[in-house]
Amino acid sequence: MDPEEFFKEQDMTFEKFMAKIYNLKEFDKRVYFVLLKAKKPLRCEDVRAKLDRDEVAVYRSLQKLTRASMCKKERIPLSTGGHYMQYSVITYDDARPMMNEKVRGWYKQSMTIIDNR
Repeated sequence: MDPEEFFKEQDMTFEKFMAKIYNLKEFDKRVYFVLLKAKKPLRCEDVRAKLDRDEVAVYRSLQKLTRASMCKKERIPLSTGGHYMQYSVITYDDARPMMNEKVRGWYKQSMTIIDNR
């Protein structure tokens, strides 16, 4: 992506930058903020109820956030057998070093490509 395109927004915030780095869509951001405001881990159906969306859409968003390391997934066993998953998000303070590392990785990869040409 062209850096000028990446930073075209005049009011770039930490949240917007985070969304761009991890390619989060508007709904993914909504899921993230539901979990962030919850202050405790939530089940997929809890998030679904707060957003009034179908469970499949919420699950996909939770998976995307988990793959991006923006969300943590924990398996909770049930006393009657089986289990359920609960999700929590990382805080901005925890996200900051991850984002720095991702940007440094892009820079290093870019410089390798340029230097090997």
